[in-house]
Amino acid sequence: MKINSALIILLRLLVKKSASVRKKPWNCLKIIFWNICLPQCRSALYSIAILVFIDNWNMVEQPLILLNDVEKQPLSMFLSSINAGEIGIAFAAAVIYMIPGLLLFLHGEAYLVEGIAHSGSVKG
Repeated sequence: MKINSALIILLRLLVKKSASVRKKPWNCLKIIFWNICLPQCRSALYSIAILVFIDNWNMVEQPLILLNDVEKQPLSMFLSSINAGEIGIAFAAAVIYMIPGLLLFLHGEAYLVEGIAHSGSVKG
């Protein structure tokens, strides 16, 4: 109840104080979204983006079913089909394959940890 009453008070203050809100009521919602809601959701959005990217990057089944041409298949398909005799090529391809996911993870690591911690699955 405290959050709802605080939000109502904030809305009333914004409506009373801002002349632009009187002219365009959507400015109030825009201000609330960009200045309050989006910063609060940033860690959750980063977490979702990182996890969805890594999930899509590691797909093996869908390209196997949908792409018939071997040259159009992604690197994940190549990694799953490397023979044991080509171990040097396998390691080189694995390093190249890890770079985009690793860069994305390093860019948003703090947001990812914060988003997972705030999701309710981890106590403490």
